Amino acid sequence: MSAIQKIFEKYTPEYLALYGDRMPKVPKKGIQAIRECRTGTFGTALYVCEGCGSTHTLPCSCGNRHCPTCQLEKATQWLQVQVGKLLPCNYLFLTFTLPEGLRRVIRSHQRVGYAALFSCTNDALRKLANDKRFVGTSRIGFLAALHTWGGQFTCWHLFLRVSGCCFLRLFWRILDGLTRPSG
Repeated sequence: MSAIQKIFEKYTPEYLALYGDRMPKVPKKGIQAIRECRTGTFGTALYVCEGCGSTHTLPCSCGNRHCPTCQLEKATQWLQVQVGKLLPCNYLFLTFTLPEGLRRVIRSHQRVGYAALFSCTNDALRKLANDKRFVGTSRIGFLAALHTWGGQFTCWHLFLRVSGCCFLRLFWRILDGLTRPSG
């Protein structure tokens, strides 16, 4: 049993008792699939060793897209493809956090809420970059990923990798303003 399965086994009943009525179906199904991953619930695979003839039975995995056991290889492959798309420059790491007051609403309306988070983040970056006082161009590069599995199983952060070449001027201005004495 993996660490995440142990956590879900221990805390899921209490969590569902508190939040189950407000929780969307997809996370509930994901939790259940992860709890049952490689337990035999999803079937078994039978392997026969060609050398000695002994048989081995292995439980099948859940295949859920949220399962860290099943999706580690796919996530790694996806990340390698994204890294291959990066420009040869320095990058900045930004985090956009969903305001506290919106989290309860977003939990029940994830598709619309997260689409709005991505859209607002895109609009804010482009507006900042387009302003001549800061960057002065609409040509910026960034990769955004929703942080879907936090220590407390919340999805309130959007992580961005932003090409530093276009934002360098902005950050030098910020640093310059911080190092100058005020007044």
